[in-house]
Amino acid sequence: MKFKSRKDWLFLTVIFGTIALCAALVTGAVMNDGERFGSVVAIATVTGLVSWLLLSVLLSTRYSVDEDYIYYKAGPFKGKVEIQSIREIQVGKSMWTGLRVATAMNGLIIRYDQYNEVYISPDSNSSFIEKLKQVKPDLILKYD
Repeated sequence: MKFKSRKDWLFLTVIFGTIALCAALVTGAVMNDGERFGSVVAIATVTGLVSWLLLSVLLSTRYSVDEDYIYYKAGPFKGKVEIQSIREIQVGKSMWTGLRVATAMNGLIIRYDQYNEVYISPDSNSSFIEKLKQVKPDLILKYD
């Protein structure tokens, strides 16, 4: 089953604010260093790549669940978590450091193996958990 990532105002503000800053940097470089073509091209290339990365994360973040794994993808970043290795899921909490494959707050922190964790924000936490419970009925959930 496939799940899209929820998008909230904070993430959208950061993404579009950064893209606007990149556009301002390129505009400033063209206005001030127009005669130095090399520096303008370098600034435009770097800011273009940053903008592409942010937009690809915004538009392509999604998750899927099958009988063995949770798959996640955000732009060029992807991975999987074996469902049977999940120790617990913390529901409705945000994680600010570590592996964040999410575009919203109040998602799911999935703790698996001994020390690993990943933060995701499916469009519906409850339907995502229900799908996981079909595969692993003894799933430990913690609510905040």
